[in-house]
Amino acid sequence: MTKIRKIFFWCFLSLAVVAGAGKASAQTEATVYAPGETLTYAIKKFGIKAGTATLVYHGLVEVNGTPYIQIVFTADGFNFFDEEKIFADPQTLLPLRVERGLNIFGKKEQIVEVYDPDRGTVSIKKYKGGKLVDETAFEQDRPIDNLYCFLYRYRMSGQFEPGQTFRMFLPTKDVEFEIIDKESVKFYQGADEAWYMQSRPAEYRIWFGTRQDKLPLRIDGAVGMARTAMILTDHRSGKMD
Repeated sequence: MTKIRKIFFWCFLSLAVVAGAGKASAQTEATVYAPGETLTYAIKKFGIKAGTATLVYHGLVEVNGTPYIQIVFTADGFNFFDEEKIFADPQTLLPLRVERGLNIFGKKEQIVEVYDPDRGTVSIKKYKGGKLVDETAFEQDRPIDNLYCFLYRYRMSGQFEPGQTFRMFLPTKDVEFEIIDKESVKFYQGADEAWYMQSRPAEYRIWFGTRQDKLPLRIDGAVGMARTAMILTDHRSGKMD
């Protein structure tokens, strides 16, 4: 990655980061999360449990000689299954490739997303039964992001200052987040204080724990079903190499 690209990346995020946080070094990650960390969530809709989701941080992997940070998100509910294998840039945690398998009411499809952060583009191909059925592309004037990549990146280097705002560029929309303040949120260990952020338009809401590991205790709007909440029910720490 060039020096210009690194500067552009952090300017685009509009975040105040700690010195050296632009690189996902093993030392920095060790203070927040490590390979093998598993977050388990109850998916709730209108207050009723609708399924289970997991986020697994696999850390550095190599695919065809190329190093990536791999994150796997899985959501399993009534007549709904979604698995996303996310391959991110080891230095920026921006997405480079996402392999997604969906099964909704028995209708299966595979989606492959290929990102080019330098050009601000993403190519999305949909397959059914191994056959390509649709292909679309999106272009932004900034690198295109992924919500789950953002969660890990913000845990590593985000600054929680009330009133702070920043933008996240997703394939089909631009989302502006604002850090609101600390508030109490319920999760598997009871209730705890958390940093609360909300998007504009009001589609996503995220509560990050105030402890060193900055766990995302609750995530609203991420699953893709209307008015859903993901509430943390279990956390297994990863292991350092």
